[in-house]
Amino acid sequence: MRSFLVGKLNDAKTLASVTYSLYQLRKDQWKEISELRKIQLKKLRAIITYAYYNVPYYHKLFNSVRIKPEQIKNLEDLQKIPITAKSDIQNNTSKVISNSADLNKCTSSLTSGSTGRPLEVISGPDARCYSLALLQYAFFECGLKLRDKFVDLRYRLRNGKSMLRPPIGIGFLGRIRISCLNTIEEIVAILEKISPDALYIYPSVLRQLANEIKKQGILEINPRLIFSHAENLTPRCMQLANSTFDTRIYDVYGSTEFNRLAFQCNRHSGLHMITDGAVIEIIKDGENVGHGELGEIVVTGLYNYAMPLIRYRLGDVGATTDESCECGRNWPLIKRIEGRTSDFVVLPSGRAISPMSLIYAMIPKYVRGVMQYQIIQEERSSFLVKVVVNHEFNRQQILLIQKRIQLCCLREEINVDVQIVNEIAKDKTGKSRPIVSKVTEKNPFN
Repeated sequence: MRSFLVGKLNDAKTLASVTYSLYQLRKDQWKEISELRKIQLKKLRAIITYAYYNVPYYHKLFNSVRIKPEQIKNLEDLQKIPITAKSDIQNNTSKVISNSADLNKCTSSLTSGSTGRPLEVISGPDARCYSLALLQYAFFECGLKLRDKFVDLRYRLRNGKSMLRPPIGIGFLGRIRISCLNTIEEIVAILEKISPDALYIYPSVLRQLANEIKKQGILEINPRLIFSHAENLTPRCMQLANSTFDTRIYDVYGSTEFNRLAFQCNRHSGLHMITDGAVIEIIKDGENVGHGELGEIVVTGLYNYAMPLIRYRLGDVGATTDESCECGRNWPLIKRIEGRTSDFVVLPSGRAISPMSLIYAMIPKYVRGVMQYQIIQEERSSFLVKVVVNHEFNRQQILLIQKRIQLCCLREEINVDVQIVNEIAKDKTGKSRPIVSKVTEKNPFN
């Protein structure tokens, strides 16, 4: 992909745009289902028309099946368009960006690679503002307050061992980031000093945190709100967290490609799909499935015109329900989501680390030329990294993978072998797991 400068948005303009979008989302959530579908269809037809005339990849795709934008007259007509896989986007990087996009004003985001396929996503200024609104909307609807101390535990920090960064955001949400590359003991010590009101956390890290707090008998860490994301929130993890913290856990669902797609409200009846921002389909054997039936999650974004993603296979499996939520919101519900499941890794010292740490070791900002990967822990001190690569991959990238995985393993004595392969094998579910450990039967967190 050609290089470009990351555009900087004016703070006042951004704040006004995000605030308006938040207002609209909070207003729309109470509208009748028929009205929500009208809003969704209007946005869908607009972005499909734009993509056909401005994005070479979609112009060619639509012509290949003899579909014109005006033939998409209702939400069901979306099925006439072929599904796009992540590999399709990766193989057409110069053709999936709008010809009308001003790349000097766009931002670039990197997916975590939690499906084993990292991807670079381009967003225009308006899309970036709307994406921020989607993110904050779910938090506020679950009870987050402006003055809350909101801690975000993540891996993607500038310095691997940096413990804290100044508050970030756009002026109305000061979020403190803590690197998950710290040991769990260090994270607990930091949280004791902060005494957070809310946590934004991976379920795998939440399990480690809850276990460590119970082990140390700490009472000072008791956030009012906990938001889990990026991985499956299993019943066992939820039970452990509920028994450790005097609060309920809110699961939120999204991706780098589309930001927030769905969230749990305080009734916990399922995850509300935010239909203003995306069309979510559940597909099996190329057909939409009925409520309650599991299928692949396919998403069409409704606001990012710089890099539209239409009927994009996200890599997860889920099921919807026709039940309504007692909260009164009319966003439709996802009953459950499966996928994004990886094994914990147990190091030679016996310390367990989250699989997300290894996933973030492979982000394409640092490791170039990897189209897909799978990290296999053969023994506690031995890792095999299988990679499907393109022309950008070289010997330097092999050394970089080894170095980054050793960093994520807290610099314990481990051996990392990198093997170039033509494809990554899928498991019985038809998916490729990015992290596989053959020693997790000894993992205390399972």
